[in-house]
Amino acid sequence: MTPVEPSQYQYRDLGGLTQILKVALLVYLGVTTINLWSSWLQIDLLERIKSGGDFTQAEADANDSREAVLGVAYLLVMAITGFIFLRWTNLSKKNAYALGATDMVISPAWAVGWYFVPVAALWKPYQAVKETFQASNPEHSGAWQDAPTPGLLPLWWFLWIVSCILAQMSFRLSNLSESVDGFILGTWLQIGNELLDIPLSIVVFILVQMLYSWQTEKHQAQAPVASAELW
Repeated sequence: MTPVEPSQYQYRDLGGLTQILKVALLVYLGVTTINLWSSWLQIDLLERIKSGGDFTQAEADANDSREAVLGVAYLLVMAITGFIFLRWTNLSKKNAYALGATDMVISPAWAVGWYFVPVAALWKPYQAVKETFQASNPEHSGAWQDAPTPGLLPLWWFLWIVSCILAQMSFRLSNLSESVDGFILGTWLQIGNELLDIPLSIVVFILVQMLYSWQTEKHQAQAPVASAELW
């Protein structure tokens, strides 16, 4: 991998992008909460179907329509939020270089690219964000490799990995199962994923604001001049 020199990048004020990302995370949190409510309704319906309880075809059709609409909304919001987050990740890594960090293992491009590489996606993106936080720590004046990182960082990655696993399992069961029991299990896994996505969104929101504050403080301490605007 070609070494990256700090001089390749100019520091950018990510205030605008950070605010957009925070709004996107709040929207994602709202959509996830609505989906959680819908999943509980679906569990109630499936349990009644399984036990031979009262339900109508209209109720079942309404459930399917609601789940389909909310599923599309969820995927759309997730895709938009994910795109903004990856853009923010790339530019934050560039800022870490611009602030003077050298010898980081992961480049700005690969800070995004590793998310799409099987197996390596389990730890490389975390390593990229950890490096960015270490290199951006305004209270550490020594080698960036020795700088501490926020305690929430490992929690973020744990929630992300478990959420992805549950989402994959839920998707497979919901689309491949032909039994009511399979649909019930898939819905419970979906509920587990949605329950994890709520604290995950909150943790990411906090970390995004924290890194922006760190980089702003460190940049102002190094060179209190106007930063290049992102948008």
